[in-house]
Amino acid sequence: MWDLIKMLSSITSQKLVDTVANNTILEFYHEAEKLGLSNDQVHDKVNEFISSPLFVQRVGERMEELAAKFNVGEVTRPH
Repeated sequence: MWDLIKMLSSITSQKLVDTVANNTILEFYHEAEKLGLSNDQVHDKVNEFISSPLFVQRVGERMEELAAKFNVGEVTRPH
């Protein structure tokens, strides 16, 4: 699951990947908070999210957006 993030980190700096991943987690946290869940439920949802393929997908999409924005080239996802 972390293969995509590792691959992206070889293309860009590890700090950028970490920042994008952290921001993705924070955005999901705020989305979960808006649902009116208890703090424990929000915590559980965030833990589920960071261990899911959706997390890797969102980080990958954001990295691709950044690559396109700065004209780095296409980021190839492993199959």
